[in-house]
Amino acid sequence: MSGNLFSKRFEEVHAKMADVDSMSEKEKLDLLHELQDVHDEYEQLQLVVKRNANSLYGTSASKFFSLHNTNIAEDITCTGRWFAIIVDRAINNFFVHWADEDKKEETLKTLREFYPDLKDIRNYSEYVPDTKDDLCCYGDTDSRYLRMDLIYDLIGLPLPIEIEPEKGKKELGDFSMFLAEKFINKIIKETIDADCEKRNARKGFLKMAHEITTGKSIFIKKKKYIATPFLSDGIYHKTKFKFQGVELKKGSMSEKAKKIISKLIDKYLIDNYTNEQIRIELLKIINYIKLKKDKELVYLISSVSGLSNMKLNSDGLWISDKTHIQMQIALSWNNFIKQNGLENQYRPAFEGQKMQYYYCDDKDYKVIGVPDDYDICDIPNLPDVDWNKMIYQTIVKPLTRYIIDKRAGEDVTDKDVEAFMLGVKRLNF
Repeated sequence: MSGNLFSKRFEEVHAKMADVDSMSEKEKLDLLHELQDVHDEYEQLQLVVKRNANSLYGTSASKFFSLHNTNIAEDITCTGRWFAIIVDRAINNFFVHWADEDKKEETLKTLREFYPDLKDIRNYSEYVPDTKDDLCCYGDTDSRYLRMDLIYDLIGLPLPIEIEPEKGKKELGDFSMFLAEKFINKIIKETIDADCEKRNARKGFLKMAHEITTGKSIFIKKKKYIATPFLSDGIYHKTKFKFQGVELKKGSMSEKAKKIISKLIDKYLIDNYTNEQIRIELLKIINYIKLKKDKELVYLISSVSGLSNMKLNSDGLWISDKTHIQMQIALSWNNFIKQNGLENQYRPAFEGQKMQYYYCDDKDYKVIGVPDDYDICDIPNLPDVDWNKMIYQTIVKPLTRYIIDKRAGEDVTDKDVEAFMLGVKRLNF
């Protein structure tokens, strides 16, 4: 019922839009408010549908759900993955053949609606299925991301943002939406419809739209990327970062370290710094950290666990037969406050507590942890930081993970980092 009422309201508001040019300023303002209300109502309706669908999908695979059926969950997952694969291949294959003799003139006619002086186009003959050189460079559950730089290469034009960065953003964004409307959306719909027809599956309703256009983007692996969007949901805005699933978004490092890496990524993505320029900037930062010796620049964050396994030895120190890093962090803090007579001033670690920690350059401590409700710089007499190791762990390796070109799913290794840094040996890494 609510869906029908909304549809009626939407149609009424949409009909009013036809007379917007003849409206007074007050009538336009009233219509704007009404449109905003309709938009907010639609958002709530679609969120209810989305949450219900996600809940049904999630509980169907739970053995604690009375109607649980793992086959249903597996079928949903496999179907989604299958559609992603065939859509990717269909989009790539379209551009492999769009300049074929029997298609070229029709394709050029369509493209000239946007670029009237376009002379020629070529096929994407370099395409190899399911490689990092796919035009579909990334995929989400309900979206595909295309390499616009490769598409501009196919039409023989330079990427607009490389000619005039600010003006070029609008041209690139408008062409992205044009491409989606004229080609991409049709390819996706026809591919899924054909597959449903072949499998005798029930066709659904597919609504597609341009989602986002970015400048440079870094795709690390599934659901981990950094992008610089300037057009999203049809709205242009100043370039900003969008982080998804990376350490800079999670609480695994200090805020100061995040800011350092963000600034370097900003130079790499927005200011188009080369790897050599980033190396020079990074070396300056390394020397600054070693000179400043500020623990807030290099500590990491972790929750501690398994503390019920700790016990006091004959010397009155906390020990455990567990050797994982979370246990070492908790042991180091509890023993530090005990050995320094600080038990009345600071609380010992508790199960699940978040703690700041760093590796030490100290014969008695491999690592030291400090509860995150204390300022690590205010704790007196903490053991010395192993600056080389911590700079490597908190600044160098995370940064190079983002800017080194690796195939999806391949982690950046220590050798990759050393190769990037070049002059790294003199810094004892």
